[in-house]
Amino acid sequence: MTTGPNPGDSADTSHEGPGIHPIRDQQRDAAIVFIHGFGTNSERTWGSFLAIVSDEPTLAEWDIYSVGYSTGLLMDIAGLWKASPPIGRLSEYLNTAILNQPLDRYESLAIVAHSMGGLVTQRALVDSAEARRSVGHLICFGSPSGGLRKTSLFTLWKRQIRDMDSESKFINDLRTRWQEQFGDNPPFSFKVVAGDQDEFVPAWSTLEPFADKFRCVVPGNHMTIVTPSTSADLSVRVLVKHLTGDAAEAGPWNSARVAVERREFQQAIDQLWPHRTELDDATMVTLSLALDSVGRREDAIEVLRDSGRESTSDQMGTLAGRLKRRWLVERRREDAEGARALYADALAAAQAVDRPEQVFYHAINLAFMTLAVDGDPNGAKEWARTAMENAAKADENTWSLATIGEANLYLGDPDAALTAYREVLKKNPRPWQISSMFQQAALVAELRDDEDTAERIRSLFRERQA
Repeated sequence: MTTGPNPGDSADTSHEGPGIHPIRDQQRDAAIVFIHGFGTNSERTWGSFLAIVSDEPTLAEWDIYSVGYSTGLLMDIAGLWKASPPIGRLSEYLNTAILNQPLDRYESLAIVAHSMGGLVTQRALVDSAEARRSVGHLICFGSPSGGLRKTSLFTLWKRQIRDMDSESKFINDLRTRWQEQFGDNPPFSFKVVAGDQDEFVPAWSTLEPFADKFRCVVPGNHMTIVTPSTSADLSVRVLVKHLTGDAAEAGPWNSARVAVERREFQQAIDQLWPHRTELDDATMVTLSLALDSVGRREDAIEVLRDSGRESTSDQMGTLAGRLKRRWLVERRREDAEGARALYADALAAAQAVDRPEQVFYHAINLAFMTLAVDGDPNGAKEWARTAMENAAKADENTWSLATIGEANLYLGDPDAALTAYREVLKKNPRPWQISSMFQQAALVAELRDDEDTAERIRSLFRERQA
């Protein structure tokens, strides 16, 4: 619940009243959309936040908009004076805005909402699957997602306050439908942010309706958490990390491309997940990779295990990759051994049918597991030679070149490795491919205690490509 000077007529007198206001429109593929809260407008809510985000180098590839809507503190007198619409109607307005120009031309939207704007957005996404497909990120600052207490004195004369009451039909319906539809796996990257000194919307209301993994707390009250003075303010850094967190390996400038790609993965999940027991082998692999790419690694593992799809080289390699990634985070020995066994079985299956493009993939991963798990550089070199030989036999593409690059790291030739990686990057690979090969290359250099090569790899991958 935000207020400012002359709150009663703020939505009517500001040049940023109701409507969609472009802050930066460069005809990009992704856009950040700011939505203000109760009793105010975009200009008063965000202060310098919009300018700071516009100047943030890592967000340079995003277009930026603010969305204004009707809200104020004047009494609602239906049928006599114009009245502030209830939150449900504002959600319909937001859905309409998302599905029409100019926002409908973006492949991915990141919504940044304050206070009641978070409720407007949450209800919009619960109501409309079509609008939901456009949203890749949502971050809510100081939003009363659990409602507000002690509002009874005001509910008679303000419908938006009535809707925000913790016992209201609106709040109870929103929380029930959100849990039913999304649970702990919303189809967009999600964060809620509370101010440690916020007395207008207490932290319990902002945070408690959601799992711990979605929660953040920053210094400040209800207004200062969204009116930063510099780009170093924690609110800004939380927002930037939320939007760029998956993009660093592909170049921090690349966050908009990563956002678009994430929406593509989510669209595949939306289409395939309801029919996961009926999918053919190749499509099951696609679903598993998409799940892993949006942070649902456990589902990515289980969807293959539950289906019994572990028989072909590609399926075994996909499952092995998910176990390997989980091992890198959780360090459970059974995951490491499971991944290595699957890679070995997959390699044998690929060799039996003379599939060099499969052989090099499994061999290079066995090289990694041999070095990372066993600490055996000589054994890793043997697998690297097998991988390189088969990569040379296969058609040249992103993965064959990346495999040659990684193999040269095991073989102690970093110059040849970086030459191969440069050739890969000239092919303009997708962000998830860049991220995967960067992580693997950096890890190999670190495992070999070669900090000079690790730094050269970081510089190469994070340098903006022409």
